[in-house]
Amino acid sequence: MKFKKFLIILLCFFSMGLFYGCVNDAQISFEKSEIEMNVGQELELSTILKTKNVSLKDLKFSTSNSQIAFISPNNILIARESGVAIIEAKISSKVTYLSVKVTPKKEKFQKVAGLNFDYENMNVKWDQAFVFSNEKVVFASSYDVQIVKDGSSSIQSTNNNFLQISQPGKYHVSVKAKHASFLDSEFSEEISFEILNKIQNLVYDDQTSILSWDSVDNCEYVVEINNTSTSFETNSCQLDLQKEQE
Repeated sequence: MKFKKFLIILLCFFSMGLFYGCVNDAQISFEKSEIEMNVGQELELSTILKTKNVSLKDLKFSTSNSQIAFISPNNILIARESGVAIIEAKISSKVTYLSVKVTPKKEKFQKVAGLNFDYENMNVKWDQAFVFSNEKVVFASSYDVQIVKDGSSSIQSTNNNFLQISQPGKYHVSVKAKHASFLDSEFSEEISFEILNKIQNLVYDDQTSILSWDSVDNCEYVVEINNTSTSFETNSCQLDLQKEQE
């Protein structure tokens, strides 16, 4: 019995030694010394904390002012009202601090409206986005244009309320408004359109008065005659101009 008791005590001391050894080797620090949040924002503290030889469950977090920055039981930092609070992360004697500045919730741009594709100028355009703030109209400073072309997605930024698109393909496009002092809008309703390949090898035969060109699959054609208001529609890839003008 005495041997078992001695063995249990020895194991306890050994375990405690391992624990305190790990604690002594522990390293914790926040990635930044200060951050800024808007009222209502939430942040998981473990995502901005750098650790070494530390189990997150052994860390203890505390706040200098829970009315400004509240820490939930799951270690989620919640910005409650404007002000500055200090967050402390601690394990044994190792401590690190984070200053949190909470600012009023930013206004948000409404969804971009009027999105359409201008076939004549070959560009996507939309109405300028704006918000009313302090009795003033503030326009978006830039826009993110999400483009899905033939199944491949990309985002292009522009300071204008239009974007040139001219490459052939099938497109799905949506836009969101941005400004540094406001929250981004959600992406607008999506529009879809297709840009066809340009007509190739357009040839006019003086002897037969036939205009011909290379065929483009599943297309109808509109032929316009320069300096006139005359136009012709056809499903064929050639047109007898003399016959059409009779």
